[in-house]
Amino acid sequence: MQRPPALTPGAGGLLDAADRRGVRLPSGYRVGQCESCALTLARGSVAHLTGYVGDADACLTCQGVQAVPLTDVSLRA
Repeated sequence: MQRPPALTPGAGGLLDAADRRGVRLPSGYRVGQCESCALTLARGSVAHLTGYVGDADACLTCQGVQAVPLTDVSLRA
């Protein structure tokens, strides 16, 4: 299996970084499906730029909350 491109802190938000690399992530925020973008962190850590209260091993990749990687991350879809 091919390893997906690494998303690093300098790449911006997770959804934008993934889009730039052709990686499709769930992103229902564009049509009002809040939290449909929630993914499990398999490795690494992120910071949410606005309030997010949820599981420590989860992140929201959408623009509304904008998770920014603090380290290299692997996501489990």
